[in-house]
Formats: sequence, C-alpha cells, structure tokens
Amino acid sequence: MDLPSIRRLAVRDITPNVLQALIDHGEDLVVERKRQPPSPPSFGAVAASFANTIGGLILLGVNDDKTIHGWDVPPRTDLQSHLGQLLRAQTDPLPPFAAEPVELDGKTVVVMRVFESADAPHLVRGTGALYTRTSSGKVPVDDQRMLLELAQRGRDAHRSAWGRLNEPLVRSGLLDPDQARARSGDDTHTLQITFRATPVTVPPSFTRWPISRAGAAWAFATAATIAPDAARTWAAQSPPAKLESSLDPQSRGIVARNVATHPFKGFSLCDSTAVADAAGTLGCALRRRYEPGYTSIPMPELEDVVSSMLQRVEKGLCESEVVGRAVCRMNIYLPTQSGLVEQRREAQRLTWVDGEITSPADADELHEHLQTWMREYARSCGLERWEG
Repeated sequence: MDLPSIRRLAVRDITPNVLQALIDHGEDLVVERKRQPPSPPSFGAVAASFANTIGGLILLGVNDDKTIHGWDVPPRTDLQSHLGQLLRAQTDPLPPFAAEPVELDGKTVVVMRVFESADAPHLVRGTGALYTRTSSGKVPVDDQRMLLELAQRGRDAHRSAWGRLNEPLVRSGLLDPDQARARSGDDTHTLQITFRATPVTVPPSFTRWPISRAGAAWAFATAATIAPDAARTWAAQSPPAKLESSLDPQSRGIVARNVATHPFKGFSLCDSTAVADAAGTLGCALRRRYEPGYTSIPMPELEDVVSSMLQRVEKGLCESEVVGRAVCRMNIYLPTQSGLVEQRREAQRLTWVDGEITSPADADELHEHLQTWMREYARSCGLERWEG
C-alpha cells in the first residue's frame, strides 16, 4: 500500500485486510499506533500534529511491536463523542476526525482518521505546544516561519468559511428577505428567520452527504420539524390551508420545503425550508405570516424556532461527520406591522448575529450558544438581556 492511497483512505473503507496492511506499514508521516488513547496531553499532541500537517491515521489498540491488543470504548458511550471529549480537553481547537471500530483477530481496533485541518494551528492545552509531522513522527514547531504559515492557513480558512454561507444554492434555497416578500405577497405580516452553518474544515464525507439518501432524509425532516405547530394550526382551520412537502434534488445538494398555502388567496402562510450544499453549508429558514392585527411577536416564540434550527443543523453536521469548529449566521427579519413584546425602541427589521459552534456539541453547549445569540438579538432591539 503506497503513501497516496493511505492518505485517501476513508475510515469506512478500512477492512480487516486493509487494517492489517496499515499495521504492517509501520509508523511514519501518516500512521501512528497506540495501545490506547495516551494520557493527557500526549493524545492531543498526536492528533494535533496530524491536523497541522497532512492528516493521518491513529490505530488505537495496536502495540508498538505491531501486535494487536485491542481497545474498546467504555460501555454505553458513543465512540465519536468519547474521543471528541478526550481531544477537546487536550487541544485547542478540536482537530477534525472520524473514527470507526474494526474487528481483527477477534479484537477491536479503533481507526481514527484525523483530517488535514484548515482550522490551524491546533495547540496542546496547558502547555501551548505546537506539533507537526515528519517521517519519524510528531515534532515540535520551533520555527517562526512555520508558525506564521499555520496561522495564515487558519485565517484563510475562516474567510473561506464565511464565504460558503452565501453559496448560490444556499441563497436560492433559503431565500433572502426580498425574495421572501415576493413569495408571500408583502412583508407587512411575514416573519422570516434563517440559520446556516459551515465547518471551517470540510471533511471529504461532506461532499457526498448532501447528495445521499441520508442527506435528503435530514433535509426533509428538518423542513418538517422547525415549524410543525404553525403548519398544523393552519391545516386544521376551516377551510384548511393546503399543506405540501417537497424534495428538490440539485446537482450538488438538496432543498426540502414544507409549505402551508392560503386556501383562497394562494400565498404561503408558513414556509419552512432546509438546504444542504456539497460545498459545505447547511441551512434552514422559516417564513410565517401572522394574522392582521397581530402586532406583537413574543421573544420566547423566536427563541423556540432558533433553538429548533440550531439543533437540526448541528445534527446535520454530526451526520456528515463534521468534527471541529463551524461558523454560523442567524438572520431575523421582522414584519413591518409587528414588534417584539417589551420592546424599548424601534426594532431593526433585518438583524443578523454571527457565531461559532464546535461539533459534536452537547445539549448544554447548544443552549449556551442559543442564549448568547438571542441575547445579542434582544439587545439590538432594545430589550434588556444581560450576561448570566
């Protein structure tokens, strides 16, 4: 097995025969063997060295003499999340990786594919040490030029990530406010909320996921999930709104839409959309038309929608094997005839809030991000939201 083929290997393509070949290959620029995850901060240093260079494979459960010891993740623990928690405590930021167990000679070897990271440099927590790889293994960085190159790589990657949030498929699928007004007839009573995210490092698996059945299933479920109560309310009225769901495959992604349409006038009452773009972006949007005379939109109602969007997008990131930082943007466009409860001054009609999440994220982390973003939005509208 030559070096280029090792570099292109995906963890799901590693069969027992391929794993045995990797073990026999030995340790070098792209392969390292470990009996188990090393004690902190060594495990983080190994993963960071791969991420800072060209990526590589860590074989957990293999001794230095190439004998197989085996390593099992603790019971009732998700493998990816467990390794992510270990690395997050030892590295900053978390290196992007994917992990799969492979059975060999009756024992479990965990294969970790650490990707070459655009989110460089990855530092070792506690020591601030920085490592890269050579043919002899990890080596500390003590060259100012290399440090500056890694830092520039990270800055370029963040700039590129913010640009991906406006990919053509994402813009056309989610609709900007002007397009939304055209769809609903006017903006007098229509609220629009949009949420989108893209990883700083786009793993190879992401380019295939949006055009797979799994990506289509995520988009369809997301469009149906982010505003089910509003859609059901109108569908239950007499006469009921016309409720339609659709999937629109694109050359490089998928767009899913749920639309509740006024039974007589033809404009949409509630339009929820989800988009997955193979370039690396996930997004969802809600457009909801309020009844004439409905002049106050409660802040908790906005927060519930954004929370649902955040959870669905983070789920999509996990399903597409994204590990590490992702940049996010939330847009809220208020209808011209409505305001917010307890509003202190005239609210901005179009407001956006930028942020970051680290995938995979637990419920507490998502809640903290949600509270931060909604606090920023509330304060921009004149509401008193303070740090906890």
